[in-house]
Amino acid sequence: MKKTVVIDACSFLKKYLGECIINKAKQEKITVALCRRLSDEYERHIGEEGLSPLSVMRKLDRLKEQGQLIMKRDEELVRILPEEIDDSHLVNLAKTINADIVITSDKKARKLLKKYEVKVMSQLEFLFKKKITKTYEENKSD
Repeated sequence: MKKTVVIDACSFLKKYLGECIINKAKQEKITVALCRRLSDEYERHIGEEGLSPLSVMRKLDRLKEQGQLIMKRDEELVRILPEEIDDSHLVNLAKTINADIVITSDKKARKLLKKYEVKVMSQLEFLFKKKITKTYEENKSD
């Protein structure tokens, strides 16, 4: 069964860790999902992290070439939370695609995602956990 993840901008745009996350996704045939708000976040924060827009596009293109990138339009998202709520796009996207995990280090986003029973991992948890599981009970005990 194919696994799907959502990578928050704070995790994707870390120079070394973002690259490692993409490499693991490629190796393990994990699909990465994006929506407009998340891709807008990527674009907004690229400069803050000292990355070039070209390097970020290359990362995404590599996934797209492998058939491991899903882009959801706004009208395709299940609206669990209204857009006005910070990080609502992470919950809405994760629920729409039935994501196995959302990768984020943002404490506020982690709390919100867990409230809606979305499994959350930090960058390091994702990189060093051998198997991605999909049970909320396992996530609650972390």
